[in-house]
Amino acid sequence: MDYLSLKYLHMGLAGLSGGFFLVRGTWMLTGSPLLQQRWVRTLPHIVDTALLSSAVVLAAWSSQYPFVQAWLTAKVLALAVYIVLGTVALKRGRTRRVRGVAYFAALLVFIYIAGVAMSKDPRFFTVVRTGAQLRTIMPAVSDAVTAGEFGNGFDAGFRATAFPLGASRLQSGFARPQKDGR
Repeated sequence: MDYLSLKYLHMGLAGLSGGFFLVRGTWMLTGSPLLQQRWVRTLPHIVDTALLSSAVVLAAWSSQYPFVQAWLTAKVLALAVYIVLGTVALKRGRTRRVRGVAYFAALLVFIYIAGVAMSKDPRFFTVVRTGAQLRTIMPAVSDAVTAGEFGNGFDAGFRATAFPLGASRLQSGFARPQKDGR
């Protein structure tokens, strides 16, 4: 399996994992007996194991490691928070209100993880603060993938593609749109 196929597998597994969590959380909030079925308790563990395995292989193949790459560090730390919140939401919360708050917080953390993965920037929420900035980022994601900019040096290639205003402006914060609409 090549890097790009593994990356798409990882992205698909992340979507599947998030989708299962969304469904299970909804069932928890509504008190559905479906939440107690064996396949509902087993399948997410299988998907999450495959997701974590693909993440480890992707990190090794691309030479991008947590605590070396800021965006990957943020993603791993957010994953730990997501797991704790998910456990409170689906198992350990004493009341439905506690479980519901943990569920919605976990969904926000999941969105943050996905956003950091797409933007390669731990400041994801500040990056997509306005619609103009979002339009700047999203076409560049597909351009970087289509151009085959992955593996070693992907982060630098992504930043050069995604942020045509220059990487130096990233150090001081996200580049603000210019008056001429750029």
